[in-house]
Amino acid sequence: MRLLHVYSGNLFGGVERLLVTLAATPAGAGLEHHVALCYEGRLNDELRGAGATVHMLAAARLSAPVVTWRARRALRRAIDCTAPDVIVCHGPWSLALFGGVARQRRVPLALWQHGPAGSTVTDRMAARHEPDVIICNSRYTASTLGNRYPRTQRQIIFNPVERPRPHEASANRADVRRELGVPPNTVLITHVSRMESWKGHTALLEALAKLTDVPNWRLVFVGGPQREKEQRHFDTVRRTARTLGIAHRVACLGERRDVASVLMASDVYCQPNLSPEPFGIALVEALWMRLPVVATAQGGPADIVDDTCGILVPPNDPDSLASALRRLCEDGACRAAMSNGAPARAATLCDPAGRMADLRAVLEPLC
Repeated sequence: MRLLHVYSGNLFGGVERLLVTLAATPAGAGLEHHVALCYEGRLNDELRGAGATVHMLAAARLSAPVVTWRARRALRRAIDCTAPDVIVCHGPWSLALFGGVARQRRVPLALWQHGPAGSTVTDRMAARHEPDVIICNSRYTASTLGNRYPRTQRQIIFNPVERPRPHEASANRADVRRELGVPPNTVLITHVSRMESWKGHTALLEALAKLTDVPNWRLVFVGGPQREKEQRHFDTVRRTARTLGIAHRVACLGERRDVASVLMASDVYCQPNLSPEPFGIALVEALWMRLPVVATAQGGPADIVDDTCGILVPPNDPDSLASALRRLCEDGACRAAMSNGAPARAATLCDPAGRMADLRAVLEPLC
């Protein structure tokens, strides 16, 4: 079955990692993946590096009709040369701009919903193109659709997540920890995400400020600003660490291509989102790397984390978060038990072969 995935491609986060995972397993469950992107960037580079066929469209924007027309024309050409069995629009933006093209070419249309449904102009425009099926990445995401697309079947498929591979040049845990300035007996806590405020960076700092009596922890943030508002938040995070008096124990690493190496060198993963995470690929990657995960009990993480592999805490509760982190910093046996259970949990939820089979089972009836 040949799929043509349609997406913007100007940023890099969870959706982008999913597309790279799909491209890296082209024979999975008999699926062949092609990707159409509007923007050049890291995603395009990584997709091509994974062996995917990438069709570049044009820098489409809802506010720029001429450029959008060019992008739609380019997508028509991509459809004609690819002959996909199904077109998969990733998110309402792609559906709003390109759902009509799929309908004109009479190709079955799927929407992959990666985040909560909203009421923006984009969401309303997307609703004009009712897809044949909607794939949701979590029960939370599915719940936000409400009565939208009332005639369309919805299926929940957790994102396929490959076991991360440490960079060959940094494949030694001790070497990576030396590079990061982390002593051997220190508990390294890691947070990986886009630099957005709802990802809980400052909440984590506020919780760790309650653990200044615990001598053996360090924190690293992985992820750099990609937009102006993210730069402002990045600056706020560094300023907050200084204000709380813990800046000497915190490092902001910015964007890195060797995230797997940083996870390998870590001991705990913590991402205390302030609002629901639609899924949480970074959490699953941490589980693959044997890290106990601390997250807030909302959204996708509530589906991912159980007591075999981590701790869920109430959102916006710094005392509960501090207590969970204290437990993992001070109780090595607890940390080891969750570390042992983490890979099995990742495999149960997000083994790529299983999720590819699920995807084929959902899309095959459309062909």
